[in-house]
Amino acid sequence: MDRNLEWGNANLKLSSAGPVFSKYRWVVVFNMFQTQMECLALYTNDGKGMTRTSAKELNEWVAVVDKPGVDSTGEDKDGPLAVVLCGTEKVKEEAHLHITESVMVKYTENTRLRGRMTWDSFGRLHERRVALNKAARKKAFEEDCRQRGR
Repeated sequence: MDRNLEWGNANLKLSSAGPVFSKYRWVVVFNMFQTQMECLALYTNDGKGMTRTSAKELNEWVAVVDKPGVDSTGEDKDGPLAVVLCGTEKVKEEAHLHITESVMVKYTENTRLRGRMTWDSFGRLHERRVALNKAARKKAFEEDCRQRGR
């Protein structure tokens, strides 16, 4: 929740749980299930990119760039992910995906296809998520062992 929002903001709504910031957001569909899609949201952080992100969390973010008609084969494995958008739409310059923070969206939600990520980039996204998941599990296991004195 952005604490700098004022009640006059069109995206701020009052729910039974309190104020909620609600707006349409671009996402990358990461997994598809029977009735839902697991999505990774695209953030620009008000055009500031990763300047407000702590150094510890930087490995959980990856840049996304427009690459019309070009696959990202041969790019640095930690480099930006390439997408090909429909029509004249463009990804904002400071767009990043938060790899470790997904959102579940029902198929019945009002969604629209804006483009596709290249196969190479999508594969690299999966590899980075698997590596982060493995590191988190290892850290949790080591912490559990430390607490149990093993």
